[in-house]
Amino acid sequence: MKEKMPHTIDIVGNIENEREYAAALRRENYISPTLLENPSAALDFQTEVKLYFSRINRGENEKAIISLLSEKINFSPDIVTITTIPTYVKETNIANVLKQYLQLSPEDLRRHHIVVFLNAGRNMDKAEYSAELEKRRREIEAVSGREGLHVTVVDYHFPDDVILGRVRGLLADAIISKSYEAGLTDPVLVSNDADSLYISNDYLRQIRSSFSGNPGLDASGCLILYGGYGPNGENHLGGRTIPELFIGDLVSQFSDEVVRRGEGDTSANIYTSGPNMAVRLSALCAMGGYDLNLNFKEEVEIGRRAKAMRMRPGDQQFFHPEHFTFLDKPYIVTSVRRAIRAVLNGGVVVSQWDDFDDVIGADIDTEGLLQRYQENKLLIQEGDLRLVRTSNAQAIKKIISRTEEIIIQSLRVDQVSTPQRLMAIARRLEVEIDSFSFTDGHLTSVKIGPRSKLLNRVINLAK
Repeated sequence: MKEKMPHTIDIVGNIENEREYAAALRRENYISPTLLENPSAALDFQTEVKLYFSRINRGENEKAIISLLSEKINFSPDIVTITTIPTYVKETNIANVLKQYLQLSPEDLRRHHIVVFLNAGRNMDKAEYSAELEKRRREIEAVSGREGLHVTVVDYHFPDDVILGRVRGLLADAIISKSYEAGLTDPVLVSNDADSLYISNDYLRQIRSSFSGNPGLDASGCLILYGGYGPNGENHLGGRTIPELFIGDLVSQFSDEVVRRGEGDTSANIYTSGPNMAVRLSALCAMGGYDLNLNFKEEVEIGRRAKAMRMRPGDQQFFHPEHFTFLDKPYIVTSVRRAIRAVLNGGVVVSQWDDFDDVIGADIDTEGLLQRYQENKLLIQEGDLRLVRTSNAQAIKKIISRTEEIIIQSLRVDQVSTPQRLMAIARRLEVEIDSFSFTDGHLTSVKIGPRSKLLNRVINLAK
């Protein structure tokens, strides 16, 4: 049996590869003639829509689905942001995601529309699909009926396997078509998933401010937290304390930040992800839309195209900041179900995607996983954090040892292969590194000091 390859994401990148990728997009007619003539050109939505549908070849079946979905959407002419939430029809968390939007101000919601795309594939028969669809519609209607929240639900039962790129791409094309028909100026498409636990209070305001303040901004990656905690350690786990998710999330977050800022012998680079990104519809058209054949990292590909579509042959940088950026203020805390599953299987938060193809999120028993974590005494528990406050030597040793292991595993997944990058990440983590070693470009050991501020952040999680 062929060994399964992990879903690694090369956040460091290779500038030569990206220039070749940009050239290939141009050769294959993905990039708008507007940008072929002038990579720095301003984009007009109405123009780019017409160019997009004239050059991007969708099959007759895809066109029929796009038309079907588009007919079910109705935008008011003042819409400036549109959230898309594609979701498996058995996902029971979708109403909770919508409730997070209800916490935003009425003014933020006034010019916003949410489109939920319920779907399933051949793994579900017609009767079960209809029953689950009815359940989700009732749950959504109970929330979306409240004043100020504009939600449209569309659905489709695919006769074959559900491919994420196809789901997101068909939905995006339907929204492009309807936005053009409704005469919208150039709305920003905000990509979410159906398993979010929390969105920041000024989420839409921050995204709108960033795009309206920079008319040339095509797209942005935004902060996603997978460990159940907010940026300052706010607990969104329903009162539970899961320290190893918090640590793993921080390591991954600051590893990404080092690359975004071009620190530690890296070149500044940004990647995007499905739970939280934003792109102007004119830019989505100009880059050729979604790749309908991708079953994973389809939103990473959108970010890559957003950077590549304005790349010139001689560019020595991955992106032009006036056209592509990262926003850390409008953040999302997403479900811990995949992250905790990875930890229980001997991995870390950032390795949660390794078995993505094999596991449907809605089928994961989150409560059972949380219980298993708290029963596993080899992992850091809230009780260990309380013991550290009494200067318990065994608890201190355990927390330091497990933190070291999380750092090693996380940075190996992120392909951290140089001391310079390691130390840049350590500075942002506020970790005091006493020693480390690399073998064949792989981080193999890290020893951290007890005075590391990261340890204090972890200890403060205890109630």
